[in-house]
Amino acid sequence: SPGGWGKAVGSAFQMPVYAFGYNWTASNSAAGKKLKAFIDKVIGENAPCEHVILVTHSMGGLVARSACLEHGANAKVLGVLHGVQPVTGAAAAYWRMKAGFERPQHMTKSLDGVKQFAGDYVGSWVLGTNGEEVTALLGNMPGGLQLLPSCDYTANDGSAGWLRFHDEEDKLIEALPKNGDPYEEIYKNKDAYWRLVNPAHLNPGKKKDPRFSEATIWSGFTRRVSIAKAFHQKTGLNPNYTAKAFHGSGTGHLTTDRVVYKLSGTGWLKKAGEYSLIALKVLRASRRGLINAAFVLGYESFKRTDTWKLRGGFETEITNGEAKLEVKLQLPSGAGDGTVPESSGKAMKLENKAFAGIAHEPAYQSKEVQQFTFSVIEGFGKTKIRKRIGK
Repeated sequence: SPGGWGKAVGSAFQMPVYAFGYNWTASNSAAGKKLKAFIDKVIGENAPCEHVILVTHSMGGLVARSACLEHGANAKVLGVLHGVQPVTGAAAAYWRMKAGFERPQHMTKSLDGVKQFAGDYVGSWVLGTNGEEVTALLGNMPGGLQLLPSCDYTANDGSAGWLRFHDEEDKLIEALPKNGDPYEEIYKNKDAYWRLVNPAHLNPGKKKDPRFSEATIWSGFTRRVSIAKAFHQKTGLNPNYTAKAFHGSGTGHLTTDRVVYKLSGTGWLKKAGEYSLIALKVLRASRRGLINAAFVLGYESFKRTDTWKLRGGFETEITNGEAKLEVKLQLPSGAGDGTVPESSGKAMKLENKAFAGIAHEPAYQSKEVQQFTFSVIEGFGKTKIRKRIGK
């Protein structure tokens, strides 16, 4: 059939392919405006073209949503296929700003496994080995902050409290956000150990210029967080354009759908001015009511100086003066594609297909995904044909 398409679509349409690049560090609203202009340009160069079809990957889905929902491109878009889109954000963005990019935990014996291991390992060093390095980048990028969990985000179990605090037996102590606003509760928190960023990490060069004062830098960060909130609210979950989507599912690529801080099995109790190591169960029994949400959400008191321990992880000690507890950020354990959890990937209100075992970055390399992509594009074309001939 013409062009590899079915007879009807192959005969009715020409389908030249264009790539649209964008600055992912800037706001997706700015990229969406440029995409709208690019769509107009492409249609103008291909008369009598009336519409385009968009195929997006990951953050590109946010750009396409902005183009259609904020800038009016939907009138000229026949359909959109969203692939592995962080619809409501990705908790991995928070995890990485606290702990750096995840390191591969296991190397498989297959050639593909070795390649994936090598790519992940090198990528973690380039993008940031710890929270300080990643914060210096993403914390200063409007686009990067728009990847954080939005007010619509839920963990894979459907709960809105995705930032969780567990005891040593993995029992839930507390979960945030409580009021549905992670921007104010979590991202703009300046003091708690579970805050998104350490303000000092936003200025890695420690510039003395008055333009880079601590107050100015923090004000700029909170402004970017507010821009992210506004973007999330504008784009919502209801498309004003025809679309289908696919997402990664299963635990073949462990994904951060919820961020968990867990207490270690031991703590320290202060006696005669000195802290003594004690089993947490014993500490809890001897001081009933001591280990509660208020304590676990308390401020960091003891800072780690061994920065190598914070590469690919985060841990700290909290205190109320009487006792100390060790808290450690847990590794990803949810279902998804390694970056976007199932809950976010399928959050938009449209037809969405799950592909078990696909990884985030190379999602379109899957033969099954490729076949699905071609079928969706052909389906958009057939829909236009039916409308044109009145059927």
